Amino acid sequence: MTAPKPAMLLVCNKQVELLESLRFGLRQAGYSCEVVEQTAEFDISVVIGRAPVLLVVVIDALSDDVVAQLAELDNHSPCPVMLCVGQHNPALLAKAIETGASTYISGACSDERAALLAELATLRFQARQKLIHDVEDAKNKLKERKLVERAKGILMEKKQLSEQDAYRVMRQAAMNRAQPLVQVAASVIQVSELLNGS
Repeated sequence: MTAPKPAMLLVCNKQVELLESLRFGLRQAGYSCEVVEQTAEFDISVVIGRAPVLLVVVIDALSDDVVAQLAELDNHSPCPVMLCVGQHNPALLAKAIETGASTYISGACSDERAALLAELATLRFQARQKLIHDVEDAKNKLKERKLVERAKGILMEKKQLSEQDAYRVMRQAAMNRAQPLVQVAASVIQVSELLNGS
């Protein structure tokens, strides 16, 4: 038997019927539900660092403050976020989605729909995280390529080498030292800067 997936329901309104429907639907979908009720202002800080498998935010209406707090959560402890909102606000919804909210419910929600939206939130979150990772990976590869190109340029200028020969020298050095090519390129740049600075 698989262990239940921890879900946190952060509730800042009095929609008891919606809350019970969400809890039942999530339990049916294999989540263990921790309910954190907030009677005053909405405060996301109770979630940061906890990393629930799913966060369900139940509020009367979206506000700029709620959107800002969702952005803070996305920066520090990203997780799938399911928004359950009493009053629909299209302008703020777009901002909330940009900050990482994965699914959205306005008004009532059946047990079955709650379970489906929880699964959808998780899948969308995973797809978004993969996209973020892919973008970061592409940025790092571009940065590494620029370092290699710069180091090649230095070798071509200082040693009067062709582009192919400069690359071959660095690749050979990388193999001899059992280092990545980008590390050798960084060393070439560092030595060049040291010599030019002296």
